[in-house]
Amino acid sequence: MDEKDLQKIISRLRKICSKSEKCSSDIYNYLQKSECTEDEKDMIIEILEKENFISESRYVEAFVNDKIKFNKWGKLKIRYFLEQKGISEKLINSALKNIDETFYEETLKSIITSKVKSLKNENPEKIYEKVFKFAQLRGFENNLIYRVLQSILR
Repeated sequence: MDEKDLQKIISRLRKICSKSEKCSSDIYNYLQKSECTEDEKDMIIEILEKENFISESRYVEAFVNDKIKFNKWGKLKIRYFLEQKGISEKLINSALKNIDETFYEETLKSIITSKVKSLKNENPEKIYEKVFKFAQLRGFENNLIYRVLQSILR
């Protein structure tokens, strides 16, 4: 690929990265659609990292924050998706440790409460089972789900 085409791609990627956080695997996937060689893809990602358009740590912090606040995901689901993006275990652990535990538990309480309300005409055992499964699918930890469910269903 010639220098002019590479510069166009880099410029387009700078625009994309300035609008929302991206990680290197997002950029790599974007570059898969281009005719770049593997060396050119690596070079482009390196340029964007040096210019601070992409930062894995910044991406992870934003991802964790957004998924808890807006999608109401638990740590297990967040971890899974970050691992799928090739994010290092160290960055994932660091970001998950920074979660405000009070806010995290309140998020779980709110989704459990709304789910319980939606299951009005069920017997208590079925409610417990369905809500527990629902919270697990959201990626919350079993011990936390159990504790929160016990406090709500009393």
